[in-house]
Amino acid sequence: MKINIRNIYSLSSFFFTGIIVALLLFCSCHTAKKATKTPSVAPRNMGKASDSSALANSIDPEVIRQKLGENTIRYQTFSARARLDYTTAKEAQTGIAVYIRMQKDSAIWISVRPLFGIELIRVLITPDSVKMINFMNRTVKLRSADSVEQLMDIPYDFDALQNLIVGNPLFLTDTLQNLLNTGTTIAFSCKKGKLTSSYLVLTNNYLIRQNKLAEADSSGHRYSQEEFSDYKSIGNRYFSTQRNLLIHTNTETKANIKFNRIEFDKPLNFPFPVTDKFEMK
Repeated sequence: MKINIRNIYSLSSFFFTGIIVALLLFCSCHTAKKATKTPSVAPRNMGKASDSSALANSIDPEVIRQKLGENTIRYQTFSARARLDYTTAKEAQTGIAVYIRMQKDSAIWISVRPLFGIELIRVLITPDSVKMINFMNRTVKLRSADSVEQLMDIPYDFDALQNLIVGNPLFLTDTLQNLLNTGTTIAFSCKKGKLTSSYLVLTNNYLIRQNKLAEADSSGHRYSQEEFSDYKSIGNRYFSTQRNLLIHTNTETKANIKFNRIEFDKPLNFPFPVTDKFEMK
């Protein structure tokens, strides 16, 4: 399988891409939507079953904000392994292993290993910088924090990237707009400056089903959209282990991300070796 280093770097810086982590990333060979699996028990602090049923028909903005707050994943550190498949207009690649470590509000560390467990790229993202080691080319790249936005043409800052990875709302505002209860989901949007973040949340437990980030001045051509499914309870937190990510700019990139080995609040390090044998760029 031919590895496209440029696209792998784009994914890494993003995802997580995903993720960013990837940020990693850009998106999925699996274009069909998968059924959402919700926890067999209600998320913490949801109350009795009768209370949950009554809330299912509510589109009270304060209720929505309260329940989303209760489902927000709180952590100091996060680590996971993810399998990444992605397609672009020119190519598709599958089975890329991405290792992610995060220290909240401090560091996002990503290791990309496309084949045979051999590390190809390591990325370290902080609130003010992006660093990448390309082990194949033996180079180190240093960039400013806004290079992620420039690379993807989508306005992700450090906070948005870490929220994207753990599955928290990208941002919420005091005013929720365009509220609509579809029966199984509640749709709404928030605006912050030129950005609009749109959400679908499940009415039975207020877990996020979909999140879309767009710029008001892009005429709908620049946006990212993430779909969440297969929620699992991990340390009293409900984490979506299956994601479908779409990045739409001048072209379209899709990614399918499957998380495992998920841990919260474990001691982590963020090694980033640089030697004189690597060329600085």
